[in-house]
Amino acid sequence: MSAKQMLLVVAVVAVGMVFWAGSAQAALFYDFSTGLQGWTQIYPAPPVPPANSLWEAGWGWGWPENDGLGHLGGGWEDAETWLGRSPTFTLDGSGALTFRFFGTVSPLAAPDVVPSLIPAIATVGGGFMGVALRDIAANEYVLSRGSVANAGLDPALFSDMSFTALELSPFVIPGRQYTLDFIDYDKNPGVGDAWVVMDNVSIPGVPEPATMSLLALGGLGLLRRRRSASS
Repeated sequence: MSAKQMLLVVAVVAVGMVFWAGSAQAALFYDFSTGLQGWTQIYPAPPVPPANSLWEAGWGWGWPENDGLGHLGGGWEDAETWLGRSPTFTLDGSGALTFRFFGTVSPLAAPDVVPSLIPAIATVGGGFMGVALRDIAANEYVLSRGSVANAGLDPALFSDMSFTALELSPFVIPGRQYTLDFIDYDKNPGVGDAWVVMDNVSIPGVPEPATMSLLALGGLGLLRRRRSASS
């Protein structure tokens, strides 16, 4: 490949990066209005009946999700583990990672096991309910936030929460990949608590770098078409 051709490939990739960065914020917002929106359901292990899905549509009874737009998790204190995982991303340092909880207080402030050991059978009265930032390469949760409010049936008690930009800053590392995990492995059968749902997740990052490989391949394809046209 000549120097001129290499510059063309670089230019194509650079334009793609600008477009990718400009659209990243929209791509990394999840309101679950149309289902999982790219999140992976780990528990309950799919395939499952709709009643056991990680995603649920709006409830009724005047709860915050009665608009039918959906959320992750369920309002059942005797259910087994809900575990959902976002698409892979890298953090870009552009702000806070925000989300909303509706439910009850998590017994644990952070998961007490590594991501691969989240139990499918929920812990009675002693598990974690919340979200955690998962470092994929290290197989560990580097930040976590548990549910902190007992909402009952009051729609005004949906808690807006976040990992601040300062908290995220040590993890803004080029090429370091993460997921955001929604976790509920606590239950308390018959007591009327121990449940949480999540909605409106905004992640200050960009999708996994595999997109850049596609842009580079597109640039090479453009070169081939130029060669064919000139021959």
